[in-house]
Amino acid sequence: MTLPRPAPRPAAAPPARACTVVLLADAPATGRTDGGRARRFALRGRTHSERSGRFIDFAVDEARAGRAVVALYPAWRPEAARRAVVHARSRTLSDEIAGIPLPLSPLALSVLADRLAGLAPVHPPGIVAAAARELPRHMLAGACLHSVAGLGALPTSTALHAASYLPGSTFLALSCPTAEVLRIPHGELGESLPPLPSPPDAPLQVSACSGTTGSAAFDDDLMPALRTATAHVVPSQPLGPVFWGTTRYTEFAAFESGPRSLARALGALRTVLCRWCGQQVDRKVCPFCRSRAHELPAASSSKAARRGVPAQRAPDGRPVPLPASTPGEPAVPAQRRPSAWPRPPEGLPLAPNGTPLPHPFAASEDTRE
Repeated sequence: MTLPRPAPRPAAAPPARACTVVLLADAPATGRTDGGRARRFALRGRTHSERSGRFIDFAVDEARAGRAVVALYPAWRPEAARRAVVHARSRTLSDEIAGIPLPLSPLALSVLADRLAGLAPVHPPGIVAAAARELPRHMLAGACLHSVAGLGALPTSTALHAASYLPGSTFLALSCPTAEVLRIPHGELGESLPPLPSPPDAPLQVSACSGTTGSAAFDDDLMPALRTATAHVVPSQPLGPVFWGTTRYTEFAAFESGPRSLARALGALRTVLCRWCGQQVDRKVCPFCRSRAHELPAASSSKAARRGVPAQRAPDGRPVPLPASTPGEPAVPAQRRPSAWPRPPEGLPLAPNGTPLPHPFAASEDTRE
């Protein structure tokens, strides 16, 4: 008696590409984030190999394990981190190491890296890299200062510099959601704070640290103006005096914690599939393979209304849908998933890591050469 053959099982879907979040800066972990902790490399040493050697070895191990790397580093101190990312890409011969510079203060950068590390196990690398630019818009981070005379990372004015020499002056310097510097009027700071995309009734979690001397304006003026649920004192950031230009400050980062806030931030992303490496990108240049000229989809009127942008309405009050493209411009093509092995453009030679060179080799058209 022959038994019937069992029906063939359907092929399992390929596993989602995992990634690891790395912070290339001397920024200790805060320990008060949404369940994640990024790997940190301080990039200290006398030579280039001593500063970036540990990160390059870590990137090689991640590439062998099949994981992508999203490396964050401060845009106001990019030299060592940018060199480490370039050497790691050339060592691994891989396009799955993305270096993302961010113009954030040290504490905000440390908090953001840990929050992205919580997203890395469940989201593809492209979404994690795109969230590095979206999550700062849902945070309020900066410092209370007694002087802005040495502040060069944020835009200041001559009037603010002159007010730094007046006795009793206090300033609020913000790095996100917008980069601006405000002079703190006593009892009126709540009217000067920029609004956050979070709901008005959502409590905020505040992490704070101080330099050698803190600022009393943080407790007297800023904390009453915030919708604070919990406040924690975190380790001081070694790069704080370098960013703020003084040792008399109190640095803070306020954000809404929990899955609801992360879902709201991820829902605001507009991404397309990269035509070369297949990662999801939210900018014209892919942070992984450096492919250019990506056309992002136009935001609908409903998304614009959720972001606070008023939608266009007809005279009868009905919303007017946004056009698919501006007159005279080609429409945005539909998203298509690239093949597993994308082909390079015709006529472009390949570099050792498989990416096309910026310009093909061609003879000069000048007859004198």
